[in-house]
Amino acid sequence: MGNDCPKKLSTWGRSLIFLIILVWAQVVCAQPNISTQPVSQRITAGSSVSFSVTVDGSNPISFQWRKNGINLEGKTNGQLQLTNVQQENVGWYDVVVTDATESTTSNRVALSVIIDMDPPFDPSMTLASENGDLTLTWKGEGVLEMSDDLAENSWESISETSPSNIDPLSEENAFYRLRNPQPRSVPITLPPAYDGEKLLPMIVMLHGYSEFPNYINGYMKIHAQAANYDLIYASPDGIKGPGGNNFWDATDACCDFVNSEANDVAFLHSLVIEAMNTLSVDPKRIYFAGHSNGGFMSYRMACEYPNLIAGIASLAGATFRNPDHCTPSEPVNILQIHGTADAVIRYTGGSTGLSPYPSAMQTIQTWGTYNGCENLITDEAASLDLDLNVGGLDTTVTKFMEYPPGGTVELWTINNGAHSPSITAGQNISEFPARVIEWLLAHPKP
Repeated sequence: MGNDCPKKLSTWGRSLIFLIILVWAQVVCAQPNISTQPVSQRITAGSSVSFSVTVDGSNPISFQWRKNGINLEGKTNGQLQLTNVQQENVGWYDVVVTDATESTTSNRVALSVIIDMDPPFDPSMTLASENGDLTLTWKGEGVLEMSDDLAENSWESISETSPSNIDPLSEENAFYRLRNPQPRSVPITLPPAYDGEKLLPMIVMLHGYSEFPNYINGYMKIHAQAANYDLIYASPDGIKGPGGNNFWDATDACCDFVNSEANDVAFLHSLVIEAMNTLSVDPKRIYFAGHSNGGFMSYRMACEYPNLIAGIASLAGATFRNPDHCTPSEPVNILQIHGTADAVIRYTGGSTGLSPYPSAMQTIQTWGTYNGCENLITDEAASLDLDLNVGGLDTTVTKFMEYPPGGTVELWTINNGAHSPSITAGQNISEFPARVIEWLLAHPKP
């Protein structure tokens, strides 16, 4: 008995010493703990931005900020500040935190920069004479005006459509000019992968009737995910109508209720051309997407410029009901997304009070004919979860199984989905933005 107690004490003592050494090793050798991570940001060119981290621990700590994995000289504080941010500052940023023995790296975050682009307006005109008739012709949008004395208040609008017949001999003097009916600057977001050399895909996002760019950017959530897919993202503004209702003059069904002077086709075409001329845009990966009126406008652009557009994604839009109103010269990849419970632009077709629009199924059948597709198949069961208001898998895919290169046509039917399906609910985001982006990027021009 007398020898048992010292033995037990000795064992307990050794365990205590081991525990102390273990705790000491964890404290001394543990990596620094970053309790607050930096956050991705999108800012307007010329603005300032800062990234910061919070690190737990009392050991001497050093910081080294990096851009695209390369150390930034002199950026060795817990906060990284950048002023007068420009295109060259876009990239992926992180910070390496080091204490006396170990290092750890923060989350990688994106810096995207928003620049303004002004699509050029061409005021030039060509005068032609044939059999005594004089005709003025111009490219792009523009309203033809005439004056007899060049006084600013003497100009009168005489035509919105090129070519226009004129009769200057009926007046002693006649002067003509083109007026830009509605100048519009377009914000374009450059992703962190943009370096001015590598060609990146571009998406033009079009808002719905009475909406505006900031709304569609927040609603569709494609803007928020553009950085992860290296997307150049343009969000133009439609025509400002009476009461401030923005709209696109898309098809005969939607949505020019006021006979606007503006030419949205020419405006958006000028935007795409200017982006191709001044930015590193991949000409085989230019896409249009839109909601409602923006979906109608996406179809209009596919009709007018199939040589430029790789594909479109239309949520609750439609093409022309009369197939003869659209004559695409080559295939365009088409994705139509539509809810069966849409009470605004009905899944089964209807009218906005202008001309009728086709159903969702007629829309893809029309484009299947344009593209030369065959063998239309509908999946037996829903396979996508696009609307958080509809429980479980809610979307059924219908697609042509045979199609030419660059001419895929699909319909995603959201069963019981409304005109504006719930893409977000609190912090939750449906599959919608990722699925749409990935579908478009999987369908470039051949």
